[in-house]
Amino acid sequence: MSIRGNIIKDCRAIAITVQARGGTGEVAPAGAHRDTTIAENSVIDSPMPNIEITSTVHASITDNTFSQSSTARPDRDESGHGPSPGEAIKTTNCDRITVRDNFTSK
Repeated sequence: MSIRGNIIKDCRAIAITVQARGGTGEVAPAGAHRDTTIAENSVIDSPMPNIEITSTVHASITDNTFSQSSTARPDRDESGHGPSPGEAIKTTNCDRITVRDNFTSK
């Protein structure tokens, strides 16, 4: 799978997400997704994290640009809470993942 060359602006949730859940709703182990590339995307004024990837083996997250302003506001999830602020890229239950040459500005 490849997610490449997109411009995503004013998202109110995670801009790019690749997720897998188990039968009881927990994050699935690595291997549900394979050979995933997320590259050369621009995410503008969207809440952090801008990319979330779970349950993946052999992924490359490279050459993405993240631009934030103080007006980026998350939507609420079913628990009433928005995504946590912090890093632009969040990975969970991933194996053999490359994260390089991504740029964050304010």
